[in-house]
Amino acid sequence: NFTNLDTCFVQLPGQISYDRAIRRGVKEYYPFVKKEVDWIVSLCLIIIFAIVAIIFFIKYFKNNPI
Repeated sequence: NFTNLDTCFVQLPGQISYDRAIRRGVKEYYPFVKKEVDWIVSLCLIIIFAIVAIIFFIKYFKNNPI
């Protein structure tokens, strides 16, 4: 019989800590965003490679005209 109960449960999310927010969060959520992270890293590497190549060719052809 549940008519005379006066019990209440309150649950809070807890204290945010470095372990929970960073280390555990990255480990748990990375599989869900792996594709996007891979695309972003690949795009950044391509941009960096293009910048380095442009700088190299500008310096090379500035000193050695065709």
